[in-house]
Amino acid sequence: MQFHVWNQLAQIQGLAVDPTYQRQGIARALVDKAEAFARVKKARGIYVDTPVSNVKGRSFYEAAGYQCAYIMPRYYEDALDGVTYQKFF
Repeated sequence: MQFHVWNQLAQIQGLAVDPTYQRQGIARALVDKAEAFARVKKARGIYVDTPVSNVKGRSFYEAAGYQCAYIMPRYYEDALDGVTYQKFF
C-alpha cells in the first residue's frame, strides 16, 4: 500500500491470497484495510493494476466497486497488457 501525495491517490501494489485460503473473504478484508488506510491519508481514491488476463482478479475488483480506468499495452511484458482499476471516495 502506498499513498501518493502528488495526486492524492493510494495504490494497492499487489494482492495475493494462497489458493488454499481463497473464497474466505481474505482478499476483501485486505482491500477494506487498504481503503481504510487511504481514507486516513485523506486520499481522493485508490487504484490497482493487474494483468488483463487475471479474470478472477478483475471480477473481484469490479465486485468491490472498482471501475476499469484504462488498459496499459505491454505493461507486464511484451505480450501481456495491464489494466488499472480505480475507486474514488
